[in-house]
Amino acid sequence: MEKIPKPILILNIKIDSTRSSDLAIFENDEPEEIAESFCKSHNLPAESKKLLIKLIEDNIDIYIQEELANTITDISTITSHAKTLSNTINFTQIPNPKKNYGEFLYTKGLMMKQKVEYMIEIEKQNMLELEMKNLTFKPKINTYTSRAQTPNTGFTRKKNQKILDEKSFCTFKPKINRVRGKSNDKKQGDDKCIELFYSAKKIRQKLEMKNDRIFKEIYTFQPNVGKRNAGVSPVKIQKSEYLNKIKVQELRKMFRMLGPNSKGFITKNTVVKGKISDEVYKQVGKIVEEIKQSGESLNFEEFCKAMELIEKGNEGSNAEISNLGNTGEVNFGNNK
Repeated sequence: MEKIPKPILILNIKIDSTRSSDLAIFENDEPEEIAESFCKSHNLPAESKKLLIKLIEDNIDIYIQEELANTITDISTITSHAKTLSNTINFTQIPNPKKNYGEFLYTKGLMMKQKVEYMIEIEKQNMLELEMKNLTFKPKINTYTSRAQTPNTGFTRKKNQKILDEKSFCTFKPKINRVRGKSNDKKQGDDKCIELFYSAKKIRQKLEMKNDRIFKEIYTFQPNVGKRNAGVSPVKIQKSEYLNKIKVQELRKMFRMLGPNSKGFITKNTVVKGKISDEVYKQVGKIVEEIKQSGESLNFEEFCKAMELIEKGNEGSNAEISNLGNTGEVNFGNNK
């Protein structure tokens, strides 16, 4: 069981004419904390706290002085007790008047000093035993723990020696590709601009192939050059060289230059924004001007028919392109 602490001082504080309260002070208490707690519990002003702190400090000083006086009294009591024991022990040993009296007093003083030290040691031992009674905690120590944590030096030494032996007999040598390292060094040394200059042609070819593939996926129309139109046409379309595969590719390139929209039609807006060279404009200039004036639209099929009429130079080519119908004619505005 824990020992209940006892107060070293109990002060009776008079709060007012009708009230008073006891203030208990223990051994390890601080005057500031005790005064603050007392003022809060009794709703006292801040000025009272300073007066109360001074009162507590003065009384603690008086208590310490009294305790020191009691301690000195106890020491003197122990000394007198040791002196009594010394006199009892040496009662039969009457000093020889022929001997030096100073030696006798010196020997007697040593004996008294030994007795006092002995009594002090006994008091310290009693205080230590009293403190040990209050310490109830006893750690449970595993006797095998320290043994498990201690490494076996002999086993460790043999293990390290085995690792060193294995490393000494290792014959593995990695095979290094020397050519690969040189090629990397050469690549790093080359200028990036020079590398791009030499690869520009290949990149351009890849882009053209990609554009052709995308164009074929979007514009699937293929003109039937082996058959005549079913309806009556003012212009008879005949077989010619420009309807072969090369001619179709050229027409697709021209059509792409005019900037068809997402639905595959060239309109007034797309034609204005389109980037075409002077040579191409000579071929498609009539179609471009007609689209700008009329504001109509053409798909790839109608564009091919219009180009066919322009290149043939027949009588129907002088007619307005917008009057051409589905029977070999270009009809503006059918599919916007």
